[in-house]
Amino acid sequence: MALQGCYCAKPVELLTQGEVEILHEKSLEILEETGVVFQWDPALKILKEAGCHVDFESQLVKFPKDIVEHALKSCPSSFSTKARDPRYDLEFIRNRVYFATQAAPFLYDLETGTKRPGTIKDIDEITIIQDALENIHAVFTSVEVLTGLPMEVQMEWILAEQIRNTTKSINGLGFHFCARWHIEMAKAAGIELVGAFTVAPPLTYTADQCDGLMRFAEAGWGSMMCSGVSCGATGPATLAGTLLQQNAETLAGAVLAQAVNPGVGYIYSTESMPMDMRHGHEAIGIEQYMIAAATAQLARFYNIPSASYDSFTGGKLPTDQQVGYEKAMASLLLAQAGVSYIIGAGGIDDEACYSIEQLVIDNEMYGMIARFLEGITVSEETLAADIIKRVGPIPGNYLREAHTRKWWIQEQFLPTLSYRLSYEEWVKDGSKDVAARAKEKAKEILRTHTVPPLPEDVDREISRILSAAEKEKVK
Repeated sequence: MALQGCYCAKPVELLTQGEVEILHEKSLEILEETGVVFQWDPALKILKEAGCHVDFESQLVKFPKDIVEHALKSCPSSFSTKARDPRYDLEFIRNRVYFATQAAPFLYDLETGTKRPGTIKDIDEITIIQDALENIHAVFTSVEVLTGLPMEVQMEWILAEQIRNTTKSINGLGFHFCARWHIEMAKAAGIELVGAFTVAPPLTYTADQCDGLMRFAEAGWGSMMCSGVSCGATGPATLAGTLLQQNAETLAGAVLAQAVNPGVGYIYSTESMPMDMRHGHEAIGIEQYMIAAATAQLARFYNIPSASYDSFTGGKLPTDQQVGYEKAMASLLLAQAGVSYIIGAGGIDDEACYSIEQLVIDNEMYGMIARFLEGITVSEETLAADIIKRVGPIPGNYLREAHTRKWWIQEQFLPTLSYRLSYEEWVKDGSKDVAARAKEKAKEILRTHTVPPLPEDVDREISRILSAAEKEKVK
C-alpha cells in the first residue's frame, strides 16, 4: 500500500481549456521550427533514431509533431516508486499530493543561527528529522554543499547518508554525472529513486542532465524534468510566454525519456519565476505560485503527474513573517492546484538556505493543508440535526454530548507547534516563538527517533560504490 499523502478533489485552474490547447499547439510549433539543444551525443543519437531531426554539429534537435504526440501518449498517467519501508512507497496518481523537502547550498545553523555550508553530520541529522515528521512524504537533497568532500562526489555522499538515515522515498539527481552512482546505491539498498533533472533555459539540455534522465529511464524509474525559466531573462517576461517556453522544454524531455524506455514514468516539473528588473534578483511571490498552479493544469492536460519547486520564500529567517506568509500562500495554492509533488520543506532565503526549524514548521503547515484538502464531510451524523434540536437554545451546550466526544478530534487538526493558550500562559511557558518551539522539537526528535539501520552487507556495498565513484570522478 503506497503512502496516501493528500488528495485534491477539485483542483484550482487558472487557464481555460482553450488556453491550454493554444499553449500545446504553440509548443509543438516551437519544437518543430526552433528546436532544443541537447549537449550529449548519446541523447542526440537516440533522438535521431526516434525520428527527430538532429544536427550533430550544433547539437540542435527539431521535433516533428507526431513524434512529440506519440511520446506523450506513451507517458503513463501514474507510476509508483519504492522506499525502504513499503508504507512510504509513493504512487503518483491523478490529484494525489505529496510534500517533499527542499535543497539548498547552505544551512541555517540550529545552534548559532548563522548561515554556513553543511557537513555529513548535518545530512544525517536532517534526514533523521525528515524521517520522523509525519507530513514530510519524501526526502530531497537538503544541503547540497558539504565541507571536507570533493565537489565531484558530494551528490553521491548525500544520497548514501540519506539511504542510511530514512525509510522514506528519496530523489536521485544528475549533477556532476551522479545518476549512475545514485542508481547503483539505490539498487544495492533495494529501493527506487524518483529522478530530478533540470532544463537550462532557454531550450537547452546539458550533458549531465541528459545522462541522468536517460539512465533513470533505462532503469525503469520515473523522473521529473524541471524547467526554471527566469521571466524576462531566460524566457519571456509574460507568464503566458514563460509557460509556453517551459512547456516546449518539458515536452522535449518527455520525447527523450520515452525514446529510451517507452512507458517510463515522467513528471512535469517547474521552478520558473519572474526576475525583478529593479535589482536583477528573482521575484519570489504570487506570480511564481501562479506558474506552478498552471503547470499542474498543463500536466493534467497531458495526463501525467506534476511537481513544483515553487513554494519558495525570499525571507531569510524562520522567525520572519515574510517566510510564514509566502510559504503558506505558496504551499496552499500549489496543493489546491493539485501539484503532485511539492518540493519546499525546510527552505528559506530563496533556494539559498536550509533551516531545520523551518522544516519542522513546514511539517505542521502541511498538516493544516492536508486537513483543508479533506474538506467538510456532510452526512446525517455530521449535520447533527437531531442533537441541535435536543440541546436547543441557551443554557443548552454540547460538552457532555457523546457526539462531541466522538467527533471533535476527528474534525480538528491538532497542532503541536501553534500556541493556543493565553498570553499569560505563553509568558509562563517561556515566551517562545514558533521557531524556538520548532528548534526544541527538532532536538527532541534527534534524541528519541531511531531509523532502522541498513543490513551490514548493504552498508558495505554503498561504501564500496562511494569509493568507486570517488576513484573514477576525482582527478
